Amino acid sequence: MTLTLNAASPNFGSLDTPLLVVALASPPTVGDALAAADSALGGAIGRVVARRDFRGARDETLHLAGGERGIQRVLLVGIGSATDRAGALRRAGAIAARQANRLGVGKLAFFAGPLTDAEAEAAALGLAAGSWDFKELKTAPPTDEQRAPLTDATILADGAPALILDAAALL
Repeated sequence: MTLTLNAASPNFGSLDTPLLVVALASPPTVGDALAAADSALGGAIGRVVARRDFRGARDETLHLAGGERGIQRVLLVGIGSATDRAGALRRAGAIAARQANRLGVGKLAFFAGPLTDAEAEAAALGLAAGSWDFKELKTAPPTDEQRAPLTDATILADGAPALILDAAALL
């Protein structure tokens, strides 16, 4: 399956997604941009950050349950204290897409705060690489255990839609 990449401005109050992926650096903080998502989840993100259950280390993940509507699940992905933020976001995108395939959510929204053009492109490429799965030589699981592959990813960033769509054309 091919991955459809989209871009949108982050509006967590009205976001309806089966999986919200949040890439956080170490040490993680819940800033103004993420406050609306945290509020929609009853402060769950702020609590795990405050308790240091999630520290934002490279490749660290933490899965949180959301509501029945709106943001249904949250996956926190750590990018560490990366000096190469674009590379760290590419890695986080790949981890997010692989997790989404395992969960069988079909689509996700990816948020990493403000993004430069290079960082948005890196996140898009990571999502595309992580969503790829070569199943032709694998035995398929029973029908009732099959999960939906990741087919749709939206990168939430202010001012980056044109670049992300350009990155999607490269794939």
